[in-house]
Amino acid sequence: MKRIVRLLESVLLIVLSTAILVTGIHAMRRSLRSELTSYDRRDLMIDPALFAKREVQEEVLEDVLDQMENLIYTMSDEERTRINELLSVFSMQNVDTLYLDEEEGLLSFAIGKYCAENDVTSAPSAQVQNILAQYFGVEYELPAEGSVLRRWNMDESCTEIEYTGGEFRSSAENAMWMQCCVLTAFYRNADGNYLACFDIFEVENADTIQQSCYELKKEAAVQQVEMKYLTSGCAILTQTNENYFVNAYGAVSKGSCGEQVQWEFDHASGTLKIFGQGQMLSYSEWVQFAPWYHFRAMIRSVDIAEGVSSIGDYAFYDCNELREVRLPSSVNSIGAYAFYNCLVMKEVLLPSELLQIGEYAFYACRALRDLRLPEGIETLGLRAFNDCDSLQRVDIPSSLTNLEQAVFSDCDALTCFVVSEKNLHYRNDESGALTDRSGEELICCPSGIEGEYHVADGIKTIQKFAFEGAKKIEQVTLSNSVETIERQAFYRCDALHTLTVGENLQHIEAEAFSACDALSLFAVADGNENFKADRLGVLYDAEMQTLLQCPKAFAGEFVLPNTVKTIADSAFSGCKRLKSIDLNEAKIIGEAAFYDCSALEQITLPQGVQELQRHTFAQCSTLRKVTIPASVHEIGHLAFDGCKELKELYFFGDAPQLAAMVFYCMNEETGEYALIENLTFYRAQDADGWQASEYQDFRIEIWDMQ
Repeated sequence: MKRIVRLLESVLLIVLSTAILVTGIHAMRRSLRSELTSYDRRDLMIDPALFAKREVQEEVLEDVLDQMENLIYTMSDEERTRINELLSVFSMQNVDTLYLDEEEGLLSFAIGKYCAENDVTSAPSAQVQNILAQYFGVEYELPAEGSVLRRWNMDESCTEIEYTGGEFRSSAENAMWMQCCVLTAFYRNADGNYLACFDIFEVENADTIQQSCYELKKEAAVQQVEMKYLTSGCAILTQTNENYFVNAYGAVSKGSCGEQVQWEFDHASGTLKIFGQGQMLSYSEWVQFAPWYHFRAMIRSVDIAEGVSSIGDYAFYDCNELREVRLPSSVNSIGAYAFYNCLVMKEVLLPSELLQIGEYAFYACRALRDLRLPEGIETLGLRAFNDCDSLQRVDIPSSLTNLEQAVFSDCDALTCFVVSEKNLHYRNDESGALTDRSGEELICCPSGIEGEYHVADGIKTIQKFAFEGAKKIEQVTLSNSVETIERQAFYRCDALHTLTVGENLQHIEAEAFSACDALSLFAVADGNENFKADRLGVLYDAEMQTLLQCPKAFAGEFVLPNTVKTIADSAFSGCKRLKSIDLNEAKIIGEAAFYDCSALEQITLPQGVQELQRHTFAQCSTLRKVTIPASVHEIGHLAFDGCKELKELYFFGDAPQLAAMVFYCMNEETGEYALIENLTFYRAQDADGWQASEYQDFRIEIWDMQ
């Protein structure tokens, strides 16, 4: 009888243990689902290839947890105990410490911490790792003993990091286990970007390790590299001959990046080799990273073999330690963002068969000095060489037929374009600016030009972004041939203070001078019949019925002339020192007319204004009080977006129709839009429409207008 009782007790214990484990997994599933809805993808370090959408995220988690649930039924008692402990460890971790990427796996931190604390070598953790590995078909390699590893994870913006987790204890001679330091593999630089997993510790004594961000002057020769688990929490600190302890990590070293294209990375030299036949795959920032993306800061050179015909989108995105690139003659296209933010790459020899370069392909390659576009190239995509600060000259071959917008904007050292005389689509003028073949459209003024600039005779149109980022130009004089200035033509000309309009200028598009914060004066040639400028340098139409543009540098109080009936789109946009304005007889206020007037505290709209258009007062961050006449019947989308200090709106008439999100402001902490806090509407007692559903969320009080 006792034997039967003991047997029943054993069975009951197993059932209870299993039930507890299943309950634990169910609880963890619920917790994960809840946690994952509140964290940004980058905070989770989720590989977008697998977790591009929250639904996919949850589906993968469910699948993994289901397999773990099935696993517990085949475990021994000892294994159940250990996996239960593992689940307990994991359930105590904040979900943002998970390292969910294609190199390491869903539960890497939890498994690593558990292994480090308990010196686990039994099956459960390995089985769990195998389950996770089903989602990541990658190969791992450890550096060979004696390999020279370079420290790659700290950049100049990194500051000292305090060690905040766990403790260190001895695991083997000249080696130490590191346990529960959530900073490991999760460092961020000043820009919030994640850094790679290679850490240097200066040893003060046997029990204390000081973790710091300083430049390591000497390379560390690793004497011993050992690894039991390929997880972030299970790295072994290995003593070097320079008395440093080095975290040695397994790393993905080879794989495929195209149907017939392979890649292989040499950790010792920092060389990424790509070889095979045909096109590389294209990647993206949010949906699928390149397979080498997570150790991009270790890549020093890229060697692409003959036979590869294209470089995919985002191929070497943000490889900011990449110094040397070798491209074969077989490459005929370079994808969008392919070398984006390769900060230290000084030179790239473009192949002779190259036909096109995609948008943003070499954006922010700030050390790139020598650019030789090969004869045969046809297309340069949007902003392909934007922000290449070291470029001084660009030679355009005869074959180029399609030059998209802002290709060479913000190239601070660029002073001239030299276009082949055989090119049938483009030419350069005497100043070195790039124009169309007819010489009538100014496409790009070199950003490195300083001081005063005269637009050449014959130019009729200044294209969008033509002067963008020309930070050193102080004065621009338009020739009498110029007829049109397109939108954002002078965007971010930081030093521009004076613009002189020629005799035949007919049209200036909205935002033509956006972010020209130093602009203080418009001057108009005597013979111009379309525009006038007043003594304050404000630009009007010839009859002074429309105010077209107030200089961004205007400061103080402004009184609109009685003749002005219309305020053009973006007319006062970016006038950050405009404190007050009397709108007098104005009847029409254009879209974004007062956008980012950050010193404007109150405004009274005159009777006769019927509509507030999109973004009219958006980002007026100190605006507190607005008085709206009875004539206003509609307020447009995001008209008061970002007016976080807005407290009082006084309405003389019936409730105007509201577009979407009129009185919303973005929460800086969450990034979500919400109603402006503590906002009150004051209305006339006999006014109609205030009971409409669109006003239900607002505080509305009766305004005694007497």
